[in-house]
Amino acid sequence: MTDELLVWADRIFTMEEYHSRAIVEKCPSCYDKITVLGIEDVYNRNSAKLVAILITNMADVVDLDEWVRARIR
Repeated sequence: MTDELLVWADRIFTMEEYHSRAIVEKCPSCYDKITVLGIEDVYNRNSAKLVAILITNMADVVDLDEWVRARIR
């Protein structure tokens, strides 16, 4: 997570509040870009259960169909 990536990002999603605090400490101007998803950080990376939870939680804040279409183009 570099300063350049944080500044570049339109939105930043974190699983837990402490993740967002770490980002704001590194990049205070990023505060308004952050959405905390409220997912306990206990899963292994790319865990099928985590992916399912992320998809469910992200659907509440992002139009996933549009996001997928933008990645396919």
